Amino acid sequence: MLRLHDRLKLTARSISTPLKFRLGVSDLVAISLLPELLATIVERYPGITLEPEIDLTKGLLERLNDRKIDFVICPRLLQHPQFINRRLGEIELVWMCSPKTNNSDRVLTNDELLKYPLLIQSAGSILRPILHDVIDNPKLPFTKTISCNNMAALAELATFGLGITVLPKAFFSKYVADGRLRILNTEMKLPNLEYFITYRNDYHSVFFEEIAQLSMELVVNTALGEDQMKRVSFREKTTGAHVALK
Repeated sequence: MLRLHDRLKLTARSISTPLKFRLGVSDLVAISLLPELLATIVERYPGITLEPEIDLTKGLLERLNDRKIDFVICPRLLQHPQFINRRLGEIELVWMCSPKTNNSDRVLTNDELLKYPLLIQSAGSILRPILHDVIDNPKLPFTKTISCNNMAALAELATFGLGITVLPKAFFSKYVADGRLRILNTEMKLPNLEYFITYRNDYHSVFFEEIAQLSMELVVNTALGEDQMKRVSFREKTTGAHVALK
């Protein structure tokens, strides 16, 4: 069996004209897996034209369905015959806050958790339906919420002591290691967040399959590999975030 590197070389040789590759990713993929993925594609396909887009999951899948982008990596898939889905990985969600907000190691009850302002992703985020039983539950009335369309921005808001938030543990482990955030022990359990690769099956399917395989190979050693997450810095990654107070 040919190694992935060799297969990609063969596929690249079979492309006689430059291919425009419109790749859409969510914000966390953009600051973790995307740079190395794009660099590898450019190296192996010198004539390719890359058009990466970063958006919320809902917008990415809508654009994929409308043929405005070709290939998506995000925490959701499209279940329709014209799309191919590949499972990329799963990451753990945890409650986080600044040590200034809460520095206790004991388990917080739901009532205690509700006393803090909630920093959460906006309605268009994939986290909203995943966390519906937590953040949109009338039995769990957080007294104040700040919504934002960018996880890195939420992390920065939390470091200033503005409230508690739900974040992927592996992506923000550097914040914890630096003492800027801490993980809360809570009664309220959270689901894991699963990522998928989705692309159309009616054009460039061989190329897309090779890029999907490359993404799955890279993810083991980069962004979604938890040991590597500590190297990711989010300090300068909040550009374009929109914040709303409630």
